Amino acid sequence: MKPSLVIIMVMLFGCGTTLFGLGLSAGAMIDFAPVNEHLGYTFAGASAYNNINIPELRVGAYLDAQYAQLSVAFAATATGTEKVESGGSTTTSDFNYNFSYVSTELLGKYPFKLGSVNLFPLLGAEYDFNLTYVDTNGNDLRAAATDQQRKDLNQLWLKVGAGADFNITRHFYLRPEVLFGYKIPSQTDKDAVDSLKAGGATDVSFAWTRWDFSVMAGYSF
Repeated sequence: MKPSLVIIMVMLFGCGTTLFGLGLSAGAMIDFAPVNEHLGYTFAGASAYNNINIPELRVGAYLDAQYAQLSVAFAATATGTEKVESGGSTTTSDFNYNFSYVSTELLGKYPFKLGSVNLFPLLGAEYDFNLTYVDTNGNDLRAAATDQQRKDLNQLWLKVGAGADFNITRHFYLRPEVLFGYKIPSQTDKDAVDSLKAGGATDVSFAWTRWDFSVMAGYSF
């Protein structure tokens, strides 16, 4: 993981804790995220699309300082699907590549009460440091990748969403969250788009997006 990014995230969280010093809590989390890669383009007057859908599961812990939430988790993907539409035909196949990451997320939040429930919007970023990249037979694909491609297996996501705290007891609570994420394109992503354009494709669109559905169990101090 980029040391500078981790240091910045921890410093920001520390500043939030120092400035607000309120409502400190911590707990465990589980997160399911359907991740989608969309590539669309026009070639020789015909439109083509490629959509990859990958299920990802994250399990970890978080620390909350009322106006900021920091989490660290282990994330892994399962076999996904790849749908290709071209020339009026559609084919669907398995996406047989799996990844694992150490995931660090820092979100700003502004809680407000609605009856007995605390609601809050969320805005921030997630950085994923790649640990493994294998096919379904367990073959290590990082070894055959270039230095740039291995670097680009790490991911930076911008996220926005909302959550709520439901008190179970005075100190224990449950926190569901829903977040939408957009991945900052890597150099490998940009090279793929440039290659299509160089080959004569037009109207090229490319984006990695995701929806995170999280459940957290926390203890307030």
